[in-house]
Amino acid sequence: MKFRLRPTLVVWHRWFGLLAAIWLILMAVTGSIIVFYGEADTALNPETRTVSTTQQGYAPLDDVVSSAENDVPGSYASFIDFPEDPERSLTILLRAKPGEESEVRGALEVFLDPYRAEVLGYRDQGRPELNKNFIMGILYQLHIDLLLGTPMVIFLGVVSFFWFLDHFVALILSFPTLAKWKNSFMVRGSRRGHKFNFRLHRASGIWLFPITMMLSFSGVYLNLYEPVVHVVEVFSPITPRYVWRTPELEQPVFEPQVSFEQASDIATDYTGEGLDMVHYFPGHGVYQFRAFSEELDMDGMGRRYIIVDATSGDILDDAHANAGTGGDKFVLWQYALHSGRAFGWTGRIIIFLSGIAVTALCVTGILIWWKKKKARSS
Repeated sequence: MKFRLRPTLVVWHRWFGLLAAIWLILMAVTGSIIVFYGEADTALNPETRTVSTTQQGYAPLDDVVSSAENDVPGSYASFIDFPEDPERSLTILLRAKPGEESEVRGALEVFLDPYRAEVLGYRDQGRPELNKNFIMGILYQLHIDLLLGTPMVIFLGVVSFFWFLDHFVALILSFPTLAKWKNSFMVRGSRRGHKFNFRLHRASGIWLFPITMMLSFSGVYLNLYEPVVHVVEVFSPITPRYVWRTPELEQPVFEPQVSFEQASDIATDYTGEGLDMVHYFPGHGVYQFRAFSEELDMDGMGRRYIIVDATSGDILDDAHANAGTGGDKFVLWQYALHSGRAFGWTGRIIIFLSGIAVTALCVTGILIWWKKKKARSS
């Protein structure tokens, strides 16, 4: 039997599209919404996400941390997200101390007024509820794993991989004859019926090709991180973060000699620039600050990693993710591109519209299949 490439590719594209459509639609719709996660969450929950700016200066950071920890006994602050602007609240992530009584299960978000060191509200990530306080977090988690955990993360990574491959198949099918290649970019004729759906599906796929191909590949990276990193390292080494490449202490440090405020002052004096967020790692006894860098940041988030020893206050490491190897830069750009943050508001709007367009691609693809199925049955 003679092998024919085009009919084989048609079968592949048809059945991959049908089987993957529901997952791609879910990813596209939730992805479009969470592009504006911060803005939407603030609009839904102004009582915990916004503060009055009539007061003068932030309260001492140690007072803010103590306010959160004292409100939830048996916990420690593992992460602080500093306010993006003067009217935003500060977020602290609390975790339970091993061996102590605590209400924390997993991680507890605490929202605080940074001017008065006052707790504004909580969000227990381990106990999501269907209300406005959790809605954006639920949508975000739906996008990550459909609320089904690691197995679904892997599954969606595999779907993204086959979606990436399907881009090449779709591109070949979009140009049946090279002589009339321009026609594939256009939607002409009647604005209804099977032919219109087909032309719209084909033209949209071609125009969106660079964006959707980027989304599919970055989706593979974000869901199947380790396999992708191993492939990238064949071409260029990737520098692991300090806490990934150093062994943990024999005993975790939950009462550091250097406080959050002292460590923040050290990091600020050292970098001379603002701080975006900080993680505390008791297993390593270090603070990991993410500092802004006007020269190297690409997505509005601090990508300079400063490690401060929680016992001595020494700077143990200083590295910007966008100043390392080619492999470091390549993997760093995946999230920046996937979220649209690499190009500010323009990029985010493009990703928002792309999610809607991918949904339309899936719907028109299903309609094309259904029309042909009905025609064959009649």
